[in-house]
Amino acid sequence: MEYHPIWYFVLEDAECRLRSKKHTPIVAAGAALNISPKYPYWLNGNCLHINTEDSAAAAFTKVPGAVEDLARDAISQMQAHNVVKPAFILTHSKDANNKSRTVANVWKDVLVNKLGLVLDGNEESFCMGIKASQLKFSPKAVDQEIRYVRATIQNDFAGVLDVEPGGKEGLEWRTVKCQELLSRSESEGLTYLCYLADVSVARFLVTFVPPSSLPQTHHVDGKKLAFVTRVNTKDEFQRRGYAKQILEFGLKDLFENYNVETVVLFADEEGPIALYKGIGFEILDSRIELNFELKNLTAFLFLATLSSEITQL
Repeated sequence: MEYHPIWYFVLEDAECRLRSKKHTPIVAAGAALNISPKYPYWLNGNCLHINTEDSAAAAFTKVPGAVEDLARDAISQMQAHNVVKPAFILTHSKDANNKSRTVANVWKDVLVNKLGLVLDGNEESFCMGIKASQLKFSPKAVDQEIRYVRATIQNDFAGVLDVEPGGKEGLEWRTVKCQELLSRSESEGLTYLCYLADVSVARFLVTFVPPSSLPQTHHVDGKKLAFVTRVNTKDEFQRRGYAKQILEFGLKDLFENYNVETVVLFADEEGPIALYKGIGFEILDSRIELNFELKNLTAFLFLATLSSEITQL
């Protein structure tokens, strides 16, 4: 299974298909609109996600007014569902001459200069992958502190909720998320928990990417591509090896029991990157991730009115 830059879109899109209340592919623009009112702070779940590697996205940016019209419509739909911060997300190559960079620049110009959105994130994101032959498995990973949680086991709800990050103010959407995670079928994704006695201390989440969303030349028939959407340890148990332990256990399980060929994740901090490398992950690529957010509705409405008046002149 060969890496392709399109993974930056399809991996996140696979998770959004499962969790978003409304997931609308916009094929002509190489994009997808995600709306998730129950998850107000989930950026990817409340955004227009643009696949800058899609040839349709490149063609779409060349149509006069198309990007601006789609952006306005996306914002209107998100606001109609009471999305707190309508957002736009895309990645592009670091190569200045790459087509993805050209697509990104068109969107950036429209979102910032015409619609008044704020560039809230401009970070280098590393795509890391691992195959079974690369896994540096430690025998210590198999012990009584690890328990594998099947997606259909509702009895583990308390443990899943306890390790979900967030304060009391986010309890409602965290509860919804954990219920949704445990209701997934094994064909969709898995949740792994690490227990210390009867206390859940770490977990990671895996989503299986549908083969239909990958280029035919970039997947092996019958083999799965798995996307690690989240790895976290409770604050009081960090730096004690639990994340490494649960990753080793879960990765071994994925390779041996779920016909997974490659496991992929995204990382942008030195600490986690070092952890993943120590387990056997390698960096496949890095791209610049851009996040645009609508933080000033008044400014957006003013610019929208001004643009409309200029068009009518």
